[in-house]
Amino acid sequence: MLIVPVAPEAVFEQLREGLTPLLEEELDVANASDSIEIAPPHRLYTTPLEDFVAGELLGMDRITSWQFIVLRDREPFGLAEVYVESGPLGEEVFEYGGFGLGSFSRSVIDAITVAETLPQVIARDYELRMLRVPAVYLYCVWLHGEAGDEILLPCDPAPPPLVPIQVTQPAAITTALHDFALYRLSVEDSDI
Repeated sequence: MLIVPVAPEAVFEQLREGLTPLLEEELDVANASDSIEIAPPHRLYTTPLEDFVAGELLGMDRITSWQFIVLRDREPFGLAEVYVESGPLGEEVFEYGGFGLGSFSRSVIDAITVAETLPQVIARDYELRMLRVPAVYLYCVWLHGEAGDEILLPCDPAPPPLVPIQVTQPAAITTALHDFALYRLSVEDSDI
């Protein structure tokens, strides 16, 4: 079964402060007949390129943001984020991070839908997480299980040769994208 941890109330406050004006003014949905819903958020983790090249795809154990799927008339409409930072005393500080409009939210829902039907997810509990590695254009649904039992489903579009919304082991992802990651690292280093 998929487990989705409950976000702190401050995450929802930041979302309301940042997203409400956008929905009312820029997207002009306040007076529209459209129904806007916000799905429960999931944790998003970001792996830096250097860690990915070192084989540490899932090595980061700190959440970078909470991500919300925004629905319009029950259809995926976009993704909103609330960043998680460390405060001066080590406490979590939340800040509205933005809203992305587009079809990518559909891919996230499709991957979660597939994840819910996996035999191992039906038999055991997995925490629903999202994982991104921006430098190699990778974005995955991450099912975090006990004792290192990890399942990834790359979202569409997935960087080649990965197949979107197909169960992929973390080691297979790092192997498949290793050369591309090295190239990206060399380009990044040459820009300094």
